[in-house]
This record gives sequence, structure tokens and C-alpha cells, in this order.
Amino acid sequence: MGKIKYSVAKRTIYYYGKATLKHWPFFLLDILSSVGYAYFLTFGNPLIIARIVDTITTVTVKADQIFSVFGPDILLLILCNVLGQVCSKLQDYSLWKLQILLPLVPLYVLILAIFLGIYIFVVYRIFKRLLKLNAETAGAQNRRMARF
Repeated sequence: MGKIKYSVAKRTIYYYGKATLKHWPFFLLDILSSVGYAYFLTFGNPLIIARIVDTITTVTVKADQIFSVFGPDILLLILCNVLGQVCSKLQDYSLWKLQILLPLVPLYVLILAIFLGIYIFVVYRIFKRLLKLNAETAGAQNRRMARF
């Protein structure tokens, strides 16, 4: 019984490899974009956030120093998320090219691209508002501390 399962598995992998090698650039793009997606969004993103949290807990930052202290980390975080999303879309594209449900996939990619644009716009607006609120809060805290 074990030999039959191995034989079926071996044949399945053989035929999968044979079909995939016909389109090896898309297979390679899928593998690389999957690794990039996993790296940027599951490793890079939390690492940068940890650096920001570490800086917040160890350094006193004045309101006028926010961009000089956190600016590089914020830019890295934005870049990391953008690269992660680019890898995600490349992964979608390469899988689309390797699959046969052709008429539906471009619509799926278009809808994902529209939602990505909306997401970027909303996050930008929220971040912009948060910067203003954080500056106001820091100013209020500084005025309160100055009274004592």
C-alpha cells in the first residue's frame, strides 16, 4: 500500500513539474514574490514597528523632533508595506498566468488593485490626522509639565 501512494505522489509531482516547467518564468516569479511577500509583511513590518516602539520607550522625543527621530522608520515602514503589496500583486499575476480560469482572474486583479488604491488613500489620510493629533497631544503635555 505504501509503494502505491509513493508511486502516485511521484507521478503527480512529475506531471506537475512537467507542466510548470513549460511556464518556468511565471513559476519562478511566483516563488520569488511569495518569499518577498512573506519577508516584507511578516518579518520586516514587525521588525520596523518594534524599532519604533523601542525608540518610544527609551527616548524622550519633543514635538519638533518627531520627524527627525521617527521619519526614517516611518519611511521604512511605508516602503516595506508597499514592497509587500507589490510582491502580493506579482504573486497574484504569476498564479493567474499559471492557472486556466482565465476570464475571471483579470477582473479579480483589477478589483484588488482598486481596493489597494483605496486602502493607500485611507491610510494616508488617517496617518496625516494622527500626526496632527499627536503633535497637539505632545504640546498639551509639554504645557502641563511646564506648569509644574
